[in-house]
Amino acid sequence: MKTMIGRFKEISWRRGNGACYACLIISLLAGIMLVLHMECSNIMYASAVASTRSDMIADSAALYAQSYDYKYNKAQAETMATFLTAYNNGTSGRYELTSSILFPDDDLLTVKCDVQTFFYFPGLAGHETLTVSDEASVRSVDIWGDIFVVPDSVGHASSPGTTPPVGDLSVP
Repeated sequence: MKTMIGRFKEISWRRGNGACYACLIISLLAGIMLVLHMECSNIMYASAVASTRSDMIADSAALYAQSYDYKYNKAQAETMATFLTAYNNGTSGRYELTSSILFPDDDLLTVKCDVQTFFYFPGLAGHETLTVSDEASVRSVDIWGDIFVVPDSVGHASSPGTTPPVGDLSVP
C-alpha cells in the first residue's frame, strides 16, 4: 500500500497525465448517464403504475358494479374505484394515485388514473413532481343474447344411469 501511495506522490503532472484526464472524463460521463437513467426509469415506473392501475380499477369496478341488464350501477362502481385507489395509496409511499370514473354510456365505464411521483433530481427537471395519466374503458356486452345456458354436467349429475356425450368435459 505504501508503494502505491508513493507512486501517486511521484506522478509527474507535466507529462503522461492524459490517462488520468481520460479516466476523469469517463467517470463524469458515467455519472451523468446514471442520473439520466435514474430519471428515465422513474418516468417509466410512473407510466407503468398509471397503466396497470387504471386497467385494474376499471376491470374491478366493472365486475363489481355490473347488473343483470348489462348496465353499470354507478354508485357501486364509484365505491370500488375509491376503495382500490385508497388501497393502492396505502401500500406505496413512492407515488400518489388519484382516479376518476366516468360513464359515457350506460354500458361503458371509463377510469382515468393520475400518478404523481417525485423526481430524484428536481433541479434537472425544474420542478419537484412528475404526473403521468392513463385511462382504461370497459364495455358491458351481452354475449349470450338473452339465452339462459345450462351446463351439460348439471343434467347428467341427477340421472345416474346415463353417460355424458363423448365431447363433454365432465367425463371422468
